[in-house]
Amino acid sequence: MAKKITTMYESLDVKKLKKMPGELRALLTQLQAYDFTHVARKCKEEYPNLDLDELLTEGIEELRRYYALRLIYGDQYHVGVPVKLDPMVHIHVLYTKEYRKFCAYFFEEFFEHWPCDRTSQEHMEWLGDLYKETCKRYDDTFSNRSPWWPDLVGSNFVADTCCGCSCAGR
Repeated sequence: MAKKITTMYESLDVKKLKKMPGELRALLTQLQAYDFTHVARKCKEEYPNLDLDELLTEGIEELRRYYALRLIYGDQYHVGVPVKLDPMVHIHVLYTKEYRKFCAYFFEEFFEHWPCDRTSQEHMEWLGDLYKETCKRYDDTFSNRSPWWPDLVGSNFVADTCCGCSCAGR
């Protein structure tokens, strides 16, 4: 029996959704309809150890939730990326023309993906705090936290939890 996947839109907190401006709700609806199949398939091609069925279901929904956090919390908000989702984000960015159009449409600016500086303790602590804040906002926004977004234990970045990348508007 196939695992039931709750869509990004279905998992939004209903009370919060009702308070969102109509334009934001419309963008979230369009984000739910956006076809990321090519991203999941390319991700499987580039990362053969990943499960295609999981990428096509959970992976796509978590990518939508990731982008939804940016839409909901605005252009000044950095989004920490969990390690399991990172390949999907990286592959989407590699589709440069499509990604640029996607960003222009949904965010009205380019949503940059920044690698971390693992040599800087200060930067790594900032990333750990950023990832924790992202998880808090995820929990405040969606009704169920996916295992794709594990808690970060301790005050510092942990390589098997958070990929060390962050994304933000310009």
